[in-house]
Amino acid sequence: MDIALLKTYLKDINDYPLNYDIALPLYSWAIVSNHLGKTKLINGVTKNELKAENRFRPLTDETFEVTDDFFFHGIYLNKGFKIKSEGISPALLNETKAYLNGKIKNDYSIVYYHLDKPFLEMFTINELK
Repeated sequence: MDIALLKTYLKDINDYPLNYDIALPLYSWAIVSNHLGKTKLINGVTKNELKAENRFRPLTDETFEVTDDFFFHGIYLNKGFKIKSEGISPALLNETKAYLNGKIKNDYSIVYYHLDKPFLEMFTINELK
C-alpha cells in the first residue's frame, strides 16, 4: 500500500455522491527473480520467515539471495535467485486508517481482503477496527 498514491486517488473523495465503504488489502508475499529476470509471486511469505530460513542470505532488509537449491512453499528455488518480501505491517495499516479517518467526512466501514490465518495472527482485533 502506497500512502502517496492513496492520497491522489482520494483527493476529491468527499465530493462522491454515493455512500461507500473502503476495502484495504492485508497481504504478505515474496517476489522471486531468477538470473533471466523472470519473476514469480509466492503468497503468504513474511519477512520474518525469510530471515529465519538459513538458505537465504540477506542483501537488504527486504531482499535475500537463495544460497541453496530447495523447495520453498512448493516452489523450487535455485541458488542465486533473489527473493524480496513485501507486505502490510500494522504500522502501515494504522497510518492508512489515520489518513482515511482524517480525510473522509462520511461514515464508512472498512472491509479487508485476503484475510487468512497468518494475517489474523499478525494483527490484533483492535488494529483491524
